[in-house]
Amino acid sequence: MAYQGSGGLSESIVDGSTGALVADLDDMARTVERLLHDRPLLAALGAAAQDHAARFTWKRTIEAWEVLLLRVSMGVAPVGTTDATEPGDR
Repeated sequence: MAYQGSGGLSESIVDGSTGALVADLDDMARTVERLLHDRPLLAALGAAAQDHAARFTWKRTIEAWEVLLLRVSMGVAPVGTTDATEPGDR
């Protein structure tokens, strides 16, 4: 769980799939309460988060940097999350 717009955390969490992004403290409290009472949802978010996190390997990080550096060296603007290192990544 993270606040919406909190940088890295909000980019790492897929809201409603691998965790929850909340707007403010009241939203966080409601979300925590919901997750404490909905164990199947909590388990599903946790399992999805583990699967999602497993995608972030050193190999893929290096490949992403190589794509970024190649784009910059060619004068092509980096496009962030739309850059893919493998055809199935988009």
